[in-house]
Amino acid sequence: MIAVFFDLVIESEDPPELDYDDDKEMELGTSGESYMMRVLDISNSVTKVKDNISAARRLQELHSAHEARDRNLAEEMCARVLTWSLWQIVLMLLVGITQVFFVKSLFEDSSSRSYKRFVPNFTNY
Repeated sequence: MIAVFFDLVIESEDPPELDYDDDKEMELGTSGESYMMRVLDISNSVTKVKDNISAARRLQELHSAHEARDRNLAEEMCARVLTWSLWQIVLMLLVGITQVFFVKSLFEDSSSRSYKRFVPNFTNY
């Protein structure tokens, strides 16, 4: 029973990679078998490279999509900030003009005050 288990453990281990030298060709038998094994190894390597290139291409496309989305988001935010800033500047100019108007009216004669038509009962406060 132990011998069977030991044989199963040995058989389930990964086979060591073969190094194809001239001596190995002699052990394999015919050179045709050696040629087929080399072709299969090359074919497997090419398949792995193809799979890796496909994965790299998918990752690059994903990165490109994320970059495009982030760029569009940044441009939209820039436009919003610009619009908000312009409205703030317009509001600050209006407030500044209004303040200048009221401060100027403090130094005018009470008989020639023109703001009374804009702000009635201003002197009553």
